[in-house]
Amino acid sequence: MSQSDGAAVNYELGTIFRSSTAGQITSIRFWKDVNETGAHTGHIWSSTGTLLASVSSPALSDLLGWMLSTSDNDLAEAVAHLVAHAAGQPADFPGGVTAVTQALGQLQVPTEQLRMFDGSGLSQQTQVQPQVLADVLVLAAAPAHAALRPLLTGLAVAGFTGSLLPPRFDAPGTAGAAGLVRAKTGTLTGVDAIAGTVRDSSGRLLVFVFVADRVPAAGTLGARAALDRLVAAADRPTRRRAAPRRTVEG
Repeated sequence: MSQSDGAAVNYELGTIFRSSTAGQITSIRFWKDVNETGAHTGHIWSSTGTLLASVSSPALSDLLGWMLSTSDNDLAEAVAHLVAHAAGQPADFPGGVTAVTQALGQLQVPTEQLRMFDGSGLSQQTQVQPQVLADVLVLAAAPAHAALRPLLTGLAVAGFTGSLLPPRFDAPGTAGAAGLVRAKTGTLTGVDAIAGTVRDSSGRLLVFVFVADRVPAAGTLGARAALDRLVAAADRPTRRRAAPRRTVEG
């Protein structure tokens, strides 16, 4: 199929093949459009109608959850290529960059200073302003953009899942935020970052983006610990801060 008809429409499509030599089927691969957010299932039947094997693809929200929680760079790039295909762009690195940038623009997220070279963020030429990340998180939490909610529910839980497993948020000064913070981490040579959500002591949902730049090679763990302390401080009673906090209502 060249186009998606929507996740609510079910199809059973098939093909017939015959092997001339004895062997094993090691994988079943099929493509689905980025707009097909539900799970797809593939079957192998014998010529007599006996079901031999089945395989199901995760829903797109589950793929996003794994990508965000574990910081899976390969999957992030694959998703960017899917977005490119859905937008009519070539399913490659430039196409992914173009499609993602266009999608941000459609959401009225400023992209004038955005410099993207891939979908995974591994390129050291990529420059994404903290404000862009904060704007996306705010939109994902807003009632008007429920379709973006997997961007929040897929984030790692501090101290429990993905890239935020202990020893992160397992030390004095940060352990109190375990289970309360959801975030995506990012680390490159000289840079460490964390972005996500937390509720403060009054119950307000806050979004945060903290980036440590020009981190020396021996300072990565120290920078990471400092970022965790900043995040953990967000759910404490309100006090004067140098920068305003972004809140999400609803």
